[in-house]
Amino acid sequence: MRRCLYVLVFCLFLLPALAFADAAMEVSSDMVSTGEVVDIRITGAERATCVYRVLIDGREDFAGAPDTHLETSYRPRQAGNYEIQAEITSEDGGHETAACFFTVTEDVREEKEDIYSQRDGWWKDKSYKTSTLDQSGCALFTLSHALDRMGVKDASILPSSLGKTYASCLITGGTSVVRLVNQASEDYGFQTKSDLIENKKEIQKQFEDGAMFSFSIVFGHIALASGMTEDGKRVQVVDSAPSVTLSRIKNGSLYIPDEKGGFRKITDLGEVPGSRYYFETGEYGGLTYYMDMSYVAGRGVRLIKPYQMTYSEDGAALPVEMVTFGTVLCEVTRTGKKTMTVLTRDLDWRRDTEAKMAALVTGRKSIAMKNHSGTKLKTIPGRSVLQVLGVEEDRVRVRYDEAVGYVESKSVELMDLSQISGIQGQLSLNGSTSGRAKIKVRLTPGGKVLGEYVTGTDLVMLAEEEDAYEVELKGIRGYVQKEFVTLEEQ
Repeated sequence: MRRCLYVLVFCLFLLPALAFADAAMEVSSDMVSTGEVVDIRITGAERATCVYRVLIDGREDFAGAPDTHLETSYRPRQAGNYEIQAEITSEDGGHETAACFFTVTEDVREEKEDIYSQRDGWWKDKSYKTSTLDQSGCALFTLSHALDRMGVKDASILPSSLGKTYASCLITGGTSVVRLVNQASEDYGFQTKSDLIENKKEIQKQFEDGAMFSFSIVFGHIALASGMTEDGKRVQVVDSAPSVTLSRIKNGSLYIPDEKGGFRKITDLGEVPGSRYYFETGEYGGLTYYMDMSYVAGRGVRLIKPYQMTYSEDGAALPVEMVTFGTVLCEVTRTGKKTMTVLTRDLDWRRDTEAKMAALVTGRKSIAMKNHSGTKLKTIPGRSVLQVLGVEEDRVRVRYDEAVGYVESKSVELMDLSQISGIQGQLSLNGSTSGRAKIKVRLTPGGKVLGEYVTGTDLVMLAEEEDAYEVELKGIRGYVQKEFVTLEEQ
């Protein structure tokens, strides 16, 4: 009995020393550039607390408070020989130390990132007028995220560049977001509005049409609403400083997708895929997650909407909005300009789509355009020509009359725009294209009237019948008697 007691006492005496099983630090690379993230992992020490220290060329540069994160990251801001030390304390009082070493070169890394981490330490000394990007730059990071997702990839959208370009937007307490977004809309060619949008249906409609939104996600912090789920109930958020959001949020939650195809609420940012915790700042890096649409709408959002397409004119790509779509001719408008008729081939879609395609409503009767969940959005007349944005198995995503939605594949015929040509012309009366006389466009050469259009309306002649032309105009296809059409000389 006494021998067993001695063994038990001896084991208890050894417990603090055995709690670590030889703690060690692993580093992702032993040679990095300034600005390049170094990932660090402590092994052999579960449920422990540690104090991190950073030494550069043997001099202490940082000493932190007790931290429970054993997987962490660091972003060096200067060249030198680095040592990261950790004083580790187990939950039962055992102590141990571990260290890792790496070299940082002068090759500064400030490249375009998919999601910027505002509080990773790198932005502490990056100026934004009288402040720093670390403290006041969330609106600039949000703008950078939006411009990147619009396809702008040059160095002008780096946060440090935006901080210089829009330095005048810094005000007491942060950034004047309305001024920032308005100025950027002119510089980068996107649409915005001075008033916040708070209506859920309007936000959903704008999302469907490719919009994004800058919004005050919590008091004093701006993030990007970059998209929504198919059912429109949740919004995807790109957040440069999610630790700020989580610490300040009221009456709202953060979500990530679960394994069953739904969403689950999170309370720890470490649960978000791709998360990185930076021990120097005690915060997580930029993340993407989801929030309820009702919360986002309740905060109010500021429109950041890329123009639907650009029109090539004199070597410049001018942003334009569609008025009526055609396979050969389209009517478009520029901000503050009159509507103009242009060749479809000269337009460039400003988003990822299928190859340039159109969809023709084949039947004589109208069809329904619906949203993701099947709710009717629009009634589309028969023989209408629609801009195709995407093709799925049994439905086609299209644009029609300033709305974006889905039509059944069986109701339309897909057409490759590169294979379509015709002779341009105008509606006329007695050979004159002037005046306001109305000309009938019919479903068949002598059939039902699809609509009446004034003389001078631009059209394309696609085919010739005995006494009529098959034409396309104002986004529809039909037939017009030859005597009411003046064609351009070929």
